[in-house]
Amino acid sequence: MRFRKIHGAGNDFVLLSDPAPDGEKDWSKEAERLCARRTGVGADGLVISSLISISPFVLEVGCFNADGSVSTMCGNALRCTAWAVARVPRRTRRKVSGRCGWRCAPR
Repeated sequence: MRFRKIHGAGNDFVLLSDPAPDGEKDWSKEAERLCARRTGVGADGLVISSLISISPFVLEVGCFNADGSVSTMCGNALRCTAWAVARVPRRTRRKVSGRCGWRCAPR
């Protein structure tokens, strides 16, 4: 499993980008496992980003708290994800879409 550990404004996250398709994956349990400070990577939350479209470039982002609960809104996680996306060289404008329904476009 490849991941990136990102942090911003006092929170840290495990970011998984385009995880392998697994219809039976329980991301809540995975969040608990990965976010455990003593036995896992250690983080405040798990962020899953999945490529929705290449043109225009759009990512869907799902956020889970360390206890496995779904985070309906996490500005720090979306901001950190947008930062990570902005580091990938692309010629197109990028959009990051959170499950709460709003979007931000890193430049």
